[in-house]
Amino acid sequence: MFIFVVSFLVFALFAYFFISRKNFQDQLKPALLKNGFSKSYQLYPLKGSNLWIVKDKSIQKFGVINEKSSKFITDVFTDFELSNCVTSNNLFIGVDNTTRRTCIIRKNSSGMPDIHFFDSKDIISIEVSETTDSETRTITKTNRGSQVLGAAVGGILLGGAGLIVGGVTGSKRSKAKTTTYVNKVELKLMVNDMQNPVNSITLYVGKTEENGLVHQDIMKKADLWNGIFKAIIHSGK
Repeated sequence: MFIFVVSFLVFALFAYFFISRKNFQDQLKPALLKNGFSKSYQLYPLKGSNLWIVKDKSIQKFGVINEKSSKFITDVFTDFELSNCVTSNNLFIGVDNTTRRTCIIRKNSSGMPDIHFFDSKDIISIEVSETTDSETRTITKTNRGSQVLGAAVGGILLGGAGLIVGGVTGSKRSKAKTTTYVNKVELKLMVNDMQNPVNSITLYVGKTEENGLVHQDIMKKADLWNGIFKAIIHSGK
C-alpha cells in the first residue's frame, strides 16, 4: 500500500509539472510571435526566480521573459548567438562561439534581470574547484597572461587510470587509499566588472564518489566550460 501511495504521488507530481510547463509554453506563444520568434525555441530557467531565457533555435535571437506575465521584460537581442550556456544560483552564462563574447544574466534585488556582455579581453580568469568532506580544492585555473595555476596543476582528473583532460603539464593525481566523496563542483568566472567581478556557477551539489561515473560526467561538463573560457582568454590577448 505504501509503495502504491508513493508511486501515485510521484506520478501526480510529474503530471502537475508537465501540465504547468505546457500551459506556460502555450501562454508564451503570443509574446514569441510578436517579437519575431520562430516555432522552434528553447527555454532556460534563471534558477531561484520567475525569469526564463528564451532562445530561438532557428535564428540568432534571445530574450528574457517573466513566467507570471508571459511577457518579455528585456529587449530581444539579435546580435548574440547562444552557442553554449549554463545556469545556476540566479545566474546565467552564455557564450557566442563565433564572436567569443560572453553574456551574463543575473537576477537583481528587484527581481529583474541585469544583462551584461563581455568581449574576450574582459574575461580575466576561469577556475574549477570541488569540495570534499575535508577540503575545497582548485582543480584548474587559467588567468589572463598565464597558463594554469592551482593546487592540482594539469587539469581535471577523469577515470580510475588517472587520465588528465584539459591540462598543460600532464601531471597525474595518485589514487586515494580511502574513498573520497565530492559534495560540490563549482565554476568561477572572473570578468572586468567592478560591480560583479566574480560569477560562480554550481555544476553539482550532493554527495558522489570521486572518480565514479557521476563524478566523471560532472567533470566532463566542467572541463568543457574550462576549455571554452581558456580559448576565449587566449583569443583576447
